[in-house]
Amino acid sequence: MKIVRAIRQGHIVPGRTQIQKPQYYNLWDDNDQPREEHPMHIPAPKVKLPDHDESYNPPAEYLLTEKEKEEWEKTDPEDREKNYTPKK
Repeated sequence: MKIVRAIRQGHIVPGRTQIQKPQYYNLWDDNDQPREEHPMHIPAPKVKLPDHDESYNPPAEYLLTEKEKEEWEKTDPEDREKNYTPKK
């Protein structure tokens, strides 16, 4: 009886589909949803600063010797500490 009474009073509308909000959204894009629907603003992560040996003109102490270059080339790409060789 309670359900019939709620339908007659208009609290329950049969046949109406619920509007579902998307579960996922782009955190760093302001265009896809209004600002008030986001739980909070999360800034994008900052990029790690380059090391000395990653600089354009590294000091001589960071350059590889011939023996170190051969060892670096022999190792698997997955096992290498860095994916580049410092060059002058």
